[in-house]
Amino acid sequence: MSSFEGLKFLCFATTQAQVPTFLHQNCSTNRTTADSVFQINLKTLVSSLSSNATAKNEFHNATVAGTKPSDTVYGLYMCRGDVPFELCAQCVVNATQKLSSDSECSLSKQAVIWYDECMVRYSNRSFFSTVDTTPRVGLLNTANISNQESFMRLLFDTMNETADEAVSAPNGAEKYATNEANISGFQTLYCLVQCTQDLSPQGCRTCLSVAIGQLSWCCLGKQGGRILNPSCNVRYELYPFYRSDTAVSAPSPEPSGFLPPTDSSNSGGSSVISSRTIVAIVVPITVAVLIFIVGIWLLSKRAAKKRNSTQDPKTETEISAVESLRFDFSTIEAATEKFSDANKLGEGGFGEVYKIISGKKNGSFYETDAGEDLLGYAWKLWKDETPLELLDHSLRESYAPNEVIKCIHIGLLCVQEDPIDRPTMASVVLMLDSYSVTLPAPNQPAFYIHGRTEPNMLKGLKIDQSTINSTSKSINEMSTSEVDPR
Repeated sequence: MSSFEGLKFLCFATTQAQVPTFLHQNCSTNRTTADSVFQINLKTLVSSLSSNATAKNEFHNATVAGTKPSDTVYGLYMCRGDVPFELCAQCVVNATQKLSSDSECSLSKQAVIWYDECMVRYSNRSFFSTVDTTPRVGLLNTANISNQESFMRLLFDTMNETADEAVSAPNGAEKYATNEANISGFQTLYCLVQCTQDLSPQGCRTCLSVAIGQLSWCCLGKQGGRILNPSCNVRYELYPFYRSDTAVSAPSPEPSGFLPPTDSSNSGGSSVISSRTIVAIVVPITVAVLIFIVGIWLLSKRAAKKRNSTQDPKTETEISAVESLRFDFSTIEAATEKFSDANKLGEGGFGEVYKIISGKKNGSFYETDAGEDLLGYAWKLWKDETPLELLDHSLRESYAPNEVIKCIHIGLLCVQEDPIDRPTMASVVLMLDSYSVTLPAPNQPAFYIHGRTEPNMLKGLKIDQSTINSTSKSINEMSTSEVDPR
């Protein structure tokens, strides 16, 4: 970053146009017909939401009951916590008008629309006080961050602190919070989280934990991004994007009148310099001196980096930290029975691979555990809250329980049935390296085998290992999700 990017000496007061900014909309394919009872009730609901927004309510939910349950419509709107009442009302009006007139959404039985300033949602089912994290939308700032690992660690720490503040609000109160964190002397991280007010504190925390975890899916290594869920949303940027009570105020205007300059003939030949002339001289000199100081500081910092890099020429090729090496050589030797070929899984670019943590191959697990595969066995232990039973007995004298449970937790996340719920490799590295990242609860794995099969039946089956590797595991392909750049 150049010295000019870091210098922020002057602040200018700007007037932001009061125009809501559309972000995204999602409308279901379950549709009604024009002039149906549901459509008439939907128009009544939209009118009610708009009226309450103009009455200076930042959040409101409403229900229009039909003669049949299928004709009942539920809806709500939520404005961002820092948005003025006038802009909130305009945003809700724009959103309801767009939903009513849009050819894609006007006949849908479920829809949600997001603006930068508000969110409007309706459905043919009751969703009040319920956590909904789908449909979800990820929007990102296309600019990359320089130090990705440390930035993402700071981001998750700050986001979780912000979520804690929002969750602390009592039931029915506004669940909105912002936070700032210093990245460097010239950069600040700005974070915002918000839940709908009908959620309980526990429901809000659940929704925000999911949304914060989805930032890795959406915006890994980016300078800004946001996750939009029906029940909550989160956002971060490297610039202030929300209104803050602690924002720097604009400088006061100059006094309307000045004393006239003294005539030189009345001061014994000396002249009085006007205040504008003084400012015109002093300000450029001050700015030039500050730029010079910052330039010297940057040069000295760069020189220090060069000195540090030349002191150890092997720094780039060697492992910078060995804290991840949790087991000493004797422990690994005992766990693998002195590196026996019977415990060998395969061989790769870094050498042989042995059976850790469970000490069992998935392909041969069927014959030894009553028909339940290794993944099913791990999932059963996780549900029974006894995940440490999965650990190989040879390792049980030298391990950290939290580390083992964390590894099993991440492993279960990597085999989720929905590819979108599986973390990326970069996210896995961050999860393993950080103790502050909140891991989402795993669901039932994709390859989970229900029930048990008699061992004798399985022994009579001939399993082609190559077929297993080429078919059942091929579901774990890389998936792509649509992300809309802002």
